[in-house]
Amino acid sequence: MAGGVVHDFNNILTSILGRAQLILKKLEKQGLEKPEDLLRGLKLIEESATDGTKILSRIQKCTKGKKDTALSPVDLSQIVEDSIEMTKACWQDWAILSGIRIDVKKDLKDIKKVLGNATELREVMTNLIINAVDAMPEGGTLSLKTEEDQRFVYLKVSDTGIGMSEDVKNKIVEPFFTTKGTKGTGLGMSVVYSIISRHDGEIKIRSSPGRGSTFIIKLPKCKGKQNKMESVDKENLRSLHLEVEKTKVPSA
Repeated sequence: MAGGVVHDFNNILTSILGRAQLILKKLEKQGLEKPEDLLRGLKLIEESATDGTKILSRIQKCTKGKKDTALSPVDLSQIVEDSIEMTKACWQDWAILSGIRIDVKKDLKDIKKVLGNATELREVMTNLIINAVDAMPEGGTLSLKTEEDQRFVYLKVSDTGIGMSEDVKNKIVEPFFTTKGTKGTGLGMSVVYSIISRHDGEIKIRSSPGRGSTFIIKLPKCKGKQNKMESVDKENLRSLHLEVEKTKVPSA
């Protein structure tokens, strides 16, 4: 639990710190031509901090044995937009300081809402974006897309990074498994896995060495008046459909 708290709060605090620094730079330069930019930045700081308190609240509920989480209709495309802004310090500012460039391409449709927890879904997006950035140490392109069919909403997060072997793909959602050495806790994808499970969703992974990775999340559209979501234990997590596509090797 302590490792999970450290992991999630590192992501949140990176967002808060990065956004605060950008606003401070604008204020120092008196660049107030677009005050709405500053308001948007402050709103994202507030939202990030609120997410942090909700994570602590969720941990507290778990230790007290409470089993549910409030749900509401959530716009997944807006979740993606917010998460892109929240992680800007990572994929833009950090990239520039590191001498690389990461382009972000968005294809966000006007889609039906899903019944979910916005804080948890932002956690999912934050983890996926940061993982994608880490997978592109020499720069590249991060693509985010939302779409829908009659029953489901889909989120696709793709990078042009180093990709994953079959062995890594098969272990990627295991708690404490990491390819980042001492930089990683091995909890990011485990968190993603558990959250999508609680949302009755599915995850598909497409990746091969040197060809980047794509994570496809499938969530049911919002319907009915359900407003609670039961938490799940490790055994129930195994019922989540995790599809790892096998890499096709061309014949000689």
